[in-house]
Amino acid sequence: MILLLYHSLFCNSNQATYVVPESCCITNVKVTDCENAARNPKSPNLSSMLHNKGCLTEIGDILKQNITIVIGVAIGIAMIQLLGIVLACRVWRSSDDVDKVY
Repeated sequence: MILLLYHSLFCNSNQATYVVPESCCITNVKVTDCENAARNPKSPNLSSMLHNKGCLTEIGDILKQNITIVIGVAIGIAMIQLLGIVLACRVWRSSDDVDKVY
């Protein structure tokens, strides 16, 4: 079923063809205006209708700006996991079945 759906979406000849993906257009701009500006690279409106940075670059910039928060969250998650391991070991050691050999 999934393969059939993928194939039907991939081979759909009725889909509109775009010069740029809709996600590259700024949100408050109509897609048709964005497409027209993208078709003409010398258009003066091009920079006001399209995002100039890629998604990966933008995410990298956001992470660099918030690096202390990212590191703090990572350390917090690591500490919670370590605490869980320590508590699991203590519960295991306190059980009566530790010394039994099966």
